[in-house]
Amino acid sequence: MEDNILLCNNFLSFNLRQTMNSTSDLLYNIQSLKQFQLNIDNIQRIKDGAQLQINMACLALLRQYILNEPVAGLILFRNLIRKYYPLSDEQVVKYENRIYTGVHKIVENNSFTIDPREWYYITNLSVLKRKGQEFTIDNRLYRVCYKRYNTTVKCYDMIPSTLISEISSLDDLRELKMDSRQIRLFHSNYNIDFHNIPQVCSDLAENEFTKWDWDLVSKIKGDVKSCVWLKDLLNNNGFFAQMGIGSIVETLTKLQNLLGMEYVITQDDLNEVIERYEKMGSRLYSYSPNISKEFIIEHQDDLDWLVLQRNPYVQWDLELINIFLRKCSKLVPENEMAKSLNGSCAMYSAINDFLNDLVLP
Repeated sequence: MEDNILLCNNFLSFNLRQTMNSTSDLLYNIQSLKQFQLNIDNIQRIKDGAQLQINMACLALLRQYILNEPVAGLILFRNLIRKYYPLSDEQVVKYENRIYTGVHKIVENNSFTIDPREWYYITNLSVLKRKGQEFTIDNRLYRVCYKRYNTTVKCYDMIPSTLISEISSLDDLRELKMDSRQIRLFHSNYNIDFHNIPQVCSDLAENEFTKWDWDLVSKIKGDVKSCVWLKDLLNNNGFFAQMGIGSIVETLTKLQNLLGMEYVITQDDLNEVIERYEKMGSRLYSYSPNISKEFIIEHQDDLDWLVLQRNPYVQWDLELINIFLRKCSKLVPENEMAKSLNGSCAMYSAINDFLNDLVLP
């Protein structure tokens, strides 16, 4: 590599005569420029050769750890590309193939008409930002959301919560121009610090991977004027993984003290929560934001790998992804893999540096 750098530096070294007193000086400069162009072409060939070697090495690693795993590896790889790679229009047609099987209805003058085109869900945030919420490629209609209809023949858009959970800021959420029916979905996001949100809704109590602490619980209690959220929080594995993995009883006691006499956790609820987490045992660690690769490998037979793939705080690498695939090949029926092996943005980050358009199958 160092020899190639020195060679490129030599190629880029040239001089021109600043003062041209004769035709010979002009010819000299023309020849120098031609030689410079030839050297640039040579550098491009060196660069192309180096990139080819890099692509081959990347593909070899992806094959070794992912693509050579029968069925599961190919499904996971394709799902990660579909959801997170910055797809071109041609790649959208190739990878975004989750067709909507129902009837696409359009509301015009308070009556339904049928759109004869096939239409497809968009699950890729980069495609959404580049193309917008609805577009057409090759007579296929692509939508980032689906239509919900009520009994009064009105419709509204619903953006999938799985897509919203990957958005990194409130500004991006606002750009989606969500209406009041959609705004609740952003409480499933794990990137946003809800401590700084003016007001939260009860749906936040279902968020497994937000950063939980007692201040956030106090905020929900203060912002939501009923106890509808308490049941969801008691069923939130991520909350207990962060707050009570050492002692479920102690966490429940702290929760009741924070709630005061306004909301009382019943004895039946207490018994149900304690029994559930006693049965879960080490599987609860699958929801932890502090779980390490070493811990995962040591306790791999006790963890829930389908939860781990959703955990945005796991530091994935190729070795850990390979273990995940081998575990899933044994645990997940082949006909359910396409739905189950969706990976996560954290998992995609482990393979992102290996990818470019030439490496994709």
